[in-house]
Amino acid sequence: MDPSYHRRSQMEDEFMLFFFPTMEEGREKKPMHTSSLTGAAYVQEILNGHESLCRRHFRMEAYIFHALVEKLRENEILEDSTIVSLEEKVAIFLYAVAKNASNETLQDRFQHSGQTISRHFGDVLEAITKLASIYIRPPSLRPHPVLRRSHFHPYFNDCIGAIDGTHIPMTISPHEQEPYRNRKQTITQNVMVACDFDLRFVHVHPGWEGSASDARVLQDALNHGFQVPHGKYYIVDAGYANTPQFLAPYRGTRYHLQEQAQLHDGDVSWLNNDTPDIDPHLIVDVPTGDENYTSDVGAFNNTREAGNHLRDYIADKLWEDYIARRA
Repeated sequence: MDPSYHRRSQMEDEFMLFFFPTMEEGREKKPMHTSSLTGAAYVQEILNGHESLCRRHFRMEAYIFHALVEKLRENEILEDSTIVSLEEKVAIFLYAVAKNASNETLQDRFQHSGQTISRHFGDVLEAITKLASIYIRPPSLRPHPVLRRSHFHPYFNDCIGAIDGTHIPMTISPHEQEPYRNRKQTITQNVMVACDFDLRFVHVHPGWEGSASDARVLQDALNHGFQVPHGKYYIVDAGYANTPQFLAPYRGTRYHLQEQAQLHDGDVSWLNNDTPDIDPHLIVDVPTGDENYTSDVGAFNNTREAGNHLRDYIADKLWEDYIARRA
């Protein structure tokens, strides 16, 4: 190679390294976040606007939003920063979760840099995790007042709550996706949740891949601290094996969501009537039928017969008393 060519190339490279930064310095940089509706203004517009706006944008009523913010302040878990209020931090987190929004979408919506968005999202996530010890507590072993009603008492006196699983859409790098691909071929995380009769969480077990069965997730929860007191049981749906600790319905039984809403003086109809923000194809139903798990978790399979006896006993007793009352 001609030595002079090498020197010319080196000189050209040095020139370009000097010239390009000079061009950038001379060029006026155009701000990206110039919307007149700042993040703070947007949050106040939603919270002070029509009651459906907060549900639509943050997936909760405004009074619950304010209660969450005050609880974080009250427990000194999170506070306002110099530029971003606690309300806006919580709004960033809820908007991301409710709409599966990307960092770039959140930047445009709240008019902050990607680093700021990421930091506040992480701070709220950590803060809400710390609230777990306040809200997620073991259920009471005494029969709940609702179970004292004639159509529940004494048949369900040993029931302490309900368990269900839900598939939550998620984003993960392509080379890690396969275990999270559920039976509908979408990428989700299978989360088990247990609650008591006051609709309070008593256990949440996240982290399992979408391909994992409900029985597998429940068994892992039992292996990592979740306990069912002796002689008590949870009501579960037909996606779980029927055992003495987890009582599943007979085939074809349907839940009555509206009855539960009236029971607790609540209204959950907006959850079904509201416009979904996540592609319906990404929402996965919990698999039905404990026959799907005949070889999945042996511990459940071995106690299934005992669970069937308990379920039959309750059903027979209900039927006998019903016939006696009509006689």
